Amino acid sequence: MISHSNKTVILNILSILVVLFLPHYWPFPFFTYAPVCLLILIWVLHFQSESLADIGFSFSRFTWKTLPVGLLWALGFALVHHYAIQPF
Repeated sequence: MISHSNKTVILNILSILVVLFLPHYWPFPFFTYAPVCLLILIWVLHFQSESLADIGFSFSRFTWKTLPVGLLWALGFALVHHYAIQPF
């Protein structure tokens, strides 16, 4: 019989593999990858009786100042990916 801690380890390994291989075999547009991975993360945390706050996320720390910072990071990532990584 598999103990609870072994089930947790197996679930963590499987969820990491899904998140790593999903973009390569996901037949939908790239922008759908993030919401699906977020749902997988929330499901795994729920299974382990944890929440997003347990891994450092808090809605109270989300302010209007963080929105432009996040948008700039996303734009920078998209530009680097499009012009530096994708052409090769």
